[in-house]
Amino acid sequence: SRSRNARKTSFPPYFLYHARDFFNYFWSHCFTVHPSVNIKPDIFIAKSFKDRLIGLMGRTVWPGHYDGIYFPRCRSVHTFFTFLRPDLLFLDKNHKILRVDISAKPWQVFIGPIYTDGCLEIPPEAARQWGLKEGDTINWLRNNPRS
Repeated sequence: SRSRNARKTSFPPYFLYHARDFFNYFWSHCFTVHPSVNIKPDIFIAKSFKDRLIGLMGRTVWPGHYDGIYFPRCRSVHTFFTFLRPDLLFLDKNHKILRVDISAKPWQVFIGPIYTDGCLEIPPEAARQWGLKEGDTINWLRNNPRS
């Protein structure tokens, strides 16, 4: 007959129990899954020099014909003469949000983090309303016919 201690420390069940814990720990700490956010706003993509230069400067109300301005290949933006206090989303080349600046103050320069590929300006507090946060991936850019 076996003793009680021999049964608790027998190789297969004891090993499998802790192997499962190790796998769960490894999976949850080493692989980060970023959720994708599907939003359907009408975004204006500023490609020309004039569109990139003017942006939201001098406006006191948000333009009614689009919900945001995307500046491709842009690592920094300024809010000189911008009175709307837009939310700024700095995106990488895969459209993952690297940083969110809520209600950007006027008369400042905002420099995106390393690997920033573009900046999206959206109406004030829209990032909170749409549930956008750092690490999310925005999918509207991949299928936008104007991009």
